[in-house]
Parts: sequence; C-alpha cells; structure tokens
Amino acid sequence: QVLADQGLEALDAVLLPLSAATVDWPQAILERSVIARLARGLPVDAPAGLPAGRSLALMDEENCLMAVGELNAEGRLASRRWVGGRFIA
Repeated sequence: QVLADQGLEALDAVLLPLSAATVDWPQAILERSVIARLARGLPVDAPAGLPAGRSLALMDEENCLMAVGELNAEGRLASRRWVGGRFIA
C-alpha cells in the first residue's frame, strides 16, 4: 500500500520483467522472422540442443520473453502460450 500511495512510478520501479519467471528454464533466442511464424501459431525448426518434454522460454533477440513453447511430436518448436503481446512482423 505504501508504494501504491507513492504512485505508478513507484510501483513500476519494483516490477520484474516477465522473463524473470522463466530464468531457470531452457531458452531459445529466436530471430524476428521465426517469432512471426510462432505468433501465427505455426511450428518452426527448433534450434539444436533444446530438451524435449520441458517448457521452453522463447525469447526475442532483445531477450524479451515472447512465448512459452515446447518441442512437438515432430521435434519442431511450437508456441503453447503467447505472452509477447501483439506481434507485428
């Protein structure tokens, strides 16, 4: 309540980025064109070395969390929960 009384700037100063929730997860840093495909619900070729059967943090090149994904049955990378907001390719 003390921070709320100080205004939105005080609250913003203590907020963590969404990526903080996935800091211990395996990550895939993806190019903008790959993220555009994932944003449309399309699976993409997975970067080498990603573990199967785990949730993956799908990050853009600026290290912002864009989606939670996983490897599908074909071994391709698929978005399961899009969190990157509206993506414009």
